[in-house]
Amino acid sequence: MKPLPQNEGSDGARSTAVGERWAHQALRFAISTGISAALSFGLPVLLVETAGITEPRAVQIGFAAAYIANLVLLRNFVYRSTRGWRRDVVRYVFVNGAFRVGEYFVFLALYDNFGAPYPIALLTVLALSAFLKFFAYRALFAARRPQSRTK
Repeated sequence: MKPLPQNEGSDGARSTAVGERWAHQALRFAISTGISAALSFGLPVLLVETAGITEPRAVQIGFAAAYIANLVLLRNFVYRSTRGWRRDVVRYVFVNGAFRVGEYFVFLALYDNFGAPYPIALLTVLALSAFLKFFAYRALFAARRPQSRTK
């Protein structure tokens, strides 16, 4: 039995395009997450091991550096926002700030209260946060296409 042909306006073609857009965004998000991880993880380790900075202070510095890099990468590379910079920056500051504060307190809980070595605590926090951020930032930056009401 031959599959039924689908025209470009069909729900099947639309869902395929949506799936491809999600896949491309997920790949670009993975790349930007790697860059962010280098700043969030690599920079604190470098600062602790070579500059003698305390672990909590080094994590603060790494998170701050990743904060700025993330805005540029997420807005321009991952989700390719076409909205105004002011709107995106204001929303990003709020959303990313909430994530970073949460990440820092979870890091402190794992490090101070549970005695986790700082690299393990940091990796645990960053892995969980990266998963959650894909969806939060998609809602923030990705343009929504209007839904057709005709079937």
